[in-house]
Amino acid sequence: MYRIGRETVLRPVAFVLLIAFPVTAFTAPGHWINDGSQATPRLSVEQSLWAMGGLPRGRNEWSGEEKLRKIAAAGFDGVMVFYPSHQWSAQIAAAKAQQLAITLQCAPETLQEFGAALDVSQSSGARGIVALIRPTFVSYEEGTQKIQAMMAASAEVRMPFYLETHRKTITQDLLLTARWAREIPNLQFHADLSHFVISYEVSGRPEKPVQAAFDAILARTGMIDGRVGNGEQVQIDIGDGNNSHAKRFASWWQQAMVTWLRQAEPGDVFVFKSELGPPEYAIVGADGQESSDRWAQAFVMRRLGIETWNNAVREAGRGQFYQVREVAVAETKASAPRGIWPTELTPKKAELVPLRGISHQLGEFYLTGQLAQPDFERAKKLGVKTVINVRMLRELSGLGFDEDFVIQEMGLDYVHIPVSPMNLDDARAEKFLNAVRKAKKPLLIHGSNGNRLWGLWALYMGMEYGVSVDTTAKVARRMRVRKLVVDKFVRQYLAQNAPKS
Repeated sequence: MYRIGRETVLRPVAFVLLIAFPVTAFTAPGHWINDGSQATPRLSVEQSLWAMGGLPRGRNEWSGEEKLRKIAAAGFDGVMVFYPSHQWSAQIAAAKAQQLAITLQCAPETLQEFGAALDVSQSSGARGIVALIRPTFVSYEEGTQKIQAMMAASAEVRMPFYLETHRKTITQDLLLTARWAREIPNLQFHADLSHFVISYEVSGRPEKPVQAAFDAILARTGMIDGRVGNGEQVQIDIGDGNNSHAKRFASWWQQAMVTWLRQAEPGDVFVFKSELGPPEYAIVGADGQESSDRWAQAFVMRRLGIETWNNAVREAGRGQFYQVREVAVAETKASAPRGIWPTELTPKKAELVPLRGISHQLGEFYLTGQLAQPDFERAKKLGVKTVINVRMLRELSGLGFDEDFVIQEMGLDYVHIPVSPMNLDDARAEKFLNAVRKAKKPLLIHGSNGNRLWGLWALYMGMEYGVSVDTTAKVARRMRVRKLVVDKFVRQYLAQNAPKS
């Protein structure tokens, strides 16, 4: 065991060799978290325990054990535990009881402090260790020595090491951090870009030097913090995740994920962690109460991270599509069938009355039969921003109103993609998928009575979440939809185009 605890320090010979030779002597390629299997590289979604502080909003704070139960019930794969804290031992025990994976986070200033954290990471069964190295102001050479020493110690005990980007640590300087990214072999980052965004007031497109530094860091990133800043505030409420700030962060995350996927090996694991901090990260009003529901936002952040990962899998052409497990939690309706089904998209009856069939709401999506004009107005009041119509032109002749004109006069986006079992091909399928992905949400998609629409929904669910057509068909039948109509085409398309798990 390579120990740097209180009783011992770094071996002098090893430390000299560390400075004289590259760190590749101690670490091998593919040194990030690996589950030891031959499985396709995959995503793991974590929740920060620090981010659970003060929850739920406006009520008595959950106990430590209750927080871990909530995290597990919400479908998170793991947690990050900070060491040392007054409750780290109990948190690890509670996480193990909930069968959650553990990553250890520490903020060492000395190698001895890091050694103590490394010992805990081993004894706790943590799958990796994340370091926020201090003090803040160091020279390039001094920082290099610290980073390499911690990498070497971690490699000797086969513990994946991540350097976190954060204010008030050695990574506070963006250009210095980018230089380490370019020049220290095998260094990998736990990237929390919100700190750089606020430090350099990045509210839109970054200046070229900033983006170049981001590129260097993102090329070496194997773990990401799910937090969004706007250039002035380190953490903002992103609503449904469809605003410009969330999209900008998602584009950076996807860049890191694609690069990682293209070099990942069997069993490798990429970590996305929702970390929405309590006050003073969270914004409070004059009454001292948080202006945002952080627990609800954690679900939004989780969904955004998963969607970004699935987009990265498509772009890279490899990797395991993230399949959201069905879980029964208070924040969702536990009406989904057994099998893999995203909790954020569990169906319920919508407050709309179509001319035929039934309207269903699935999170930010409404699937419905043809609506009369007054119900489109009702849909707008429900917040709908985009309408996608999949009916053929000949089906609209007796409608009694010009749907495209009415929708656009209401100030909503309108997309018409005529689909029938006879004309559905790859081009129309891709047009439909792209329209759904790019549409402003909430989004209403309608057909005639829902049969064809649910077939297209099976296509979207298969490509976006890896849900099988059989699972979607079971849900449709429970929602009183008789058949998917375009079932055969959808199965063939998914077999050829869906990312392989």
